Amino acid sequence: MESTTSRPSGIRSDLLWALAGAVFALAATGCALAITDADSSLRAPLALLFLFTGPAGGLYAVTRGLDPAIRATAAGTGATGTLLLASWLHTATGPASATGGITLVAAVTALLFAATAVRHRRGERPKGETDRTDGRG
Repeated sequence: MESTTSRPSGIRSDLLWALAGAVFALAATGCALAITDADSSLRAPLALLFLFTGPAGGLYAVTRGLDPAIRATAAGTGATGTLLLASWLHTATGPASATGGITLVAAVTALLFAATAVRHRRGERPKGETDRTDGRG
């Protein structure tokens, strides 16, 4: 029987996915609290979590096939740029509201994930990614 200590990379990977799922759940809760204008002390911090991690997660998914460090850097930078562009568009079109800003960022995030899903459904692979037949993944 194989012990769990002999596979630290598998455990680390599982913990990262669990952490990503928890962040996603908190960000989605923040989005829902902000859109419904709920009277909660957690609305502002969770909405800010959504405003950054939503576009960053979408951009991270879109850049599949790159080195993870490059993907994370591009996702963080792109999320900041997305927020700047969204805030500029939101204030240029009329009176700004928190609900409108959250909705705009949610729409951009949904479009990023939809583009990833369409590419995945078509079976497109990023440059350099091939099927491995040697059993290593």
